[in-house]
Amino acid sequence: MDKSILGLFIFINMRIIAGEYKGHRLFSPSNREIRPTTDRVREVCFAILGENIRDAFVLDLFAGSGGFGIEAKSRGAHKVVFVDKSFSSIQLLQKNLSKVRFDDAIVIKKPALAMLKMKTFHNSRFDLVFCDPPYHFKQMAQVVDELHRNHMLAYGGLLIYEHSCKYSPSLPHVRETRMKTLGDTCLTFYRYDHGKDT
Repeated sequence: MDKSILGLFIFINMRIIAGEYKGHRLFSPSNREIRPTTDRVREVCFAILGENIRDAFVLDLFAGSGGFGIEAKSRGAHKVVFVDKSFSSIQLLQKNLSKVRFDDAIVIKKPALAMLKMKTFHNSRFDLVFCDPPYHFKQMAQVVDELHRNHMLAYGGLLIYEHSCKYSPSLPHVRETRMKTLGDTCLTFYRYDHGKDT
């Protein structure tokens, strides 16, 4: 392996939990710029999602190392779009996609809000949107506004927001269905009930 890559990424105990890629260990950052979702958080998240993941069109909006989207594909998601603004995150993500031979992923290097304004993805009707922004990110309401305005959530689609438990989010256009506390991390699940007849 290229020594320059070794300086950027390391293996930690982050792995794919179930499905086609089960047991594959993923690259993780050697610095603190990227905060990967832990195995425990992903395990709980996917246990709650259950069969909702199968054949789903998935948006991993703050993708980082790609753990959520790769886990989703491993468990039977139809298509996954990965989005991150960081060059180092995109490098890391592409390494992990190559490692598990996930060849048909869509990877976009843009800030989340910029991607949501791309006409290419308007009317996409994602079944599942996972958002794990930096804990200081204060624009989640705008993210959901853009998803709604541009018809990017399917009727009955789910949005999962990983955030600090110090923050109690209230988001427009979606209704909270569940919150799970895991130490300092909270997973909040929302359902989108608009657009059934459009």
